[in-house]
Amino acid sequence: MSLTLPDILEEKAASFPDKPFLYTGKEVLTFRQLRDYSLSFASCFLKKGLKKGGRVAIISRNSPRFIFAFFGTLYAGGIPVPLNYFLEEEMAEIFAEISPSLILLSEELLATKQIIRNNFAGEILPLEEIPLEMAPREKLGKISFPEEAVILYTSGTLGFPRGVVLTHANLLSDVEACLDRIKVSVDDRFSLLLPLFHSFALTACLLTPLYRGAGVVISGNLQKFEHALEIILRNKTSIFLAIPQIFALLNQIKLPALPFRFCVSGGEKLPPEVEEEFERKFGIPLLQGYGLTETSPVVSLNPEERRKKNSVGLPLKGVEVRILKEGKAVSAGEEGEIVIRGPMVMKGYWKKVEETRKVIKGSYLYTGDMGVMDEDGYLYIMDRKKDMVVLKGLNVYPSEVERYILKYPGVKESAVVGINTERGEVLTAFVVCEKEIAEVALRSFLLQHLAHYKVPRKIEFLSSLPRNPAGKVKKHVLRDLYSSKWKSSQ
Repeated sequence: MSLTLPDILEEKAASFPDKPFLYTGKEVLTFRQLRDYSLSFASCFLKKGLKKGGRVAIISRNSPRFIFAFFGTLYAGGIPVPLNYFLEEEMAEIFAEISPSLILLSEELLATKQIIRNNFAGEILPLEEIPLEMAPREKLGKISFPEEAVILYTSGTLGFPRGVVLTHANLLSDVEACLDRIKVSVDDRFSLLLPLFHSFALTACLLTPLYRGAGVVISGNLQKFEHALEIILRNKTSIFLAIPQIFALLNQIKLPALPFRFCVSGGEKLPPEVEEEFERKFGIPLLQGYGLTETSPVVSLNPEERRKKNSVGLPLKGVEVRILKEGKAVSAGEEGEIVIRGPMVMKGYWKKVEETRKVIKGSYLYTGDMGVMDEDGYLYIMDRKKDMVVLKGLNVYPSEVERYILKYPGVKESAVVGINTERGEVLTAFVVCEKEIAEVALRSFLLQHLAHYKVPRKIEFLSSLPRNPAGKVKKHVLRDLYSSKWKSSQ
C-alpha cells in the first residue's frame, strides 16, 4: 500500500516534533503532541474492539480532540466518519448504512445523544472522556490499514446525503496537487473555520497544512463568527479559507488590516461583486476554486499570478476536466456538463453501487454541474445541471438570475429555483432583504438586465434562506415547501 495519512503525521512528528501545529483560543499543540494523542485515542479504540475497516462516527464541532479522534481511528485501522451534527432526521438511515463500531460525541452536543441512542445500540464515547496517555505506536501491535481513509456525507442540498468513500491515495493526491498550485511554507497558518465534516475543510484546512508542515488555527464555528474571527486574527493566520457568504460578510463589517497573504473561496460559486469588493477593500488576493466531495474535493483553483475573474481557475495537476454535451466534447466557450478524471476521484458511494455507476462511467466522474472552458483552459461554473430550469425549450441558469437580483439595492441574499406545476416549471425567486423592497421595482430592474423569460414569474420575500452548516442553500427544501403553493395558484 502507498503512503497513508498516519504516515504523513509520523513524518511531520519526526521532522518537526516541537513545532506548533494546532492553535486554538486556549492552547497550542505540536506535531508530536498530535501524533501522541492520536495514538492514545487509537489505543482506546482498539481496547473497545475496533477492527480493521470498522467505522467510527465522529459527531463534534471542530476541536483538537476531533482531530485526535480522526487520526486515532486511522491509526487503529478504522475508517472515520465525521458526521454533520445538524442531520438529526437522517441519523437513523446513516447509522443503518455505516453500522458504526463506535460513536464519538462531544459534550457540547449531548442534546443529540437521545436521538443517537434511539438509532444506535452500541457504545457512545464522550470525546472529552477519552484519556490522553502516551501510547507508543509499537504497543498498538501490527495494524493493517484499509484502503479507505474516510467516509464523508454530502451536504444533502439535492436530497438525502450520500456517503462518499475517499481513499488515502485520493486525499493525498489532492493535497499534493493543491500544494503544486499555491505557495505554502512551513511558516504559514491556515484558518480552520468550516466544519471538518465538510470535505473542503478536511482537505484544504487540515490535511494540506499537515502535509507541508504549516500550522492550523482552529477558530470555533460559523455561528459565533465574531469570536472565531478574533481567534483567527490573534493567531496571525496567513491563509484564510471560507465560503462566499463569509467574504460577503467581511465586506460589510469594519475591520483592521487583515494579516492574510491570500484567501481561498470554495463550497459554492463566488459572486463576482463579492470578489471585487473584497480585493478592493482589503488588497488581498481572493482565489476561487471548484470541487466536490466526490473529488476529495479540489478540482481547480485560480493561480495567484494568472487569475481570471469569474473563473474557478485551471484544473489542478493530474486532473482532466472535459465539457460534454449529449456525451460529446464541446468546443472552447460552449456549455456542457463537467466530467472529471484523476486520482482524487472517489472510490464510490458507501453501499450504493447503482448510484455510483450513475456518476462514474468508465474512469470519468459526471458531476451534474454545467460549465464552460475557455481557450486557455480556465473553467467557469454555470450551475447545477439539476438546478437548470427549462422554460419553453430555453435554458435558464438560476445563478445568473441570482447575480442580478443581488445587484439590486437592499437585497441581502437570493435563491432562484424552478417549481414544477401542471403547466411546466415556474421560475421562482426567494429574496432576503436588508430593507423593504417593492416587488414591482425589483422586477423592473431585472427586465432591464435580463431577457424577459429569465425574470422570475414569482418572487417570494423571506427572512432567511434554509442553509446547511457548510453555508449552501438547500434549494430542494425551497422547492418542496413552495411547490404545492404555486400549484394551487395556477
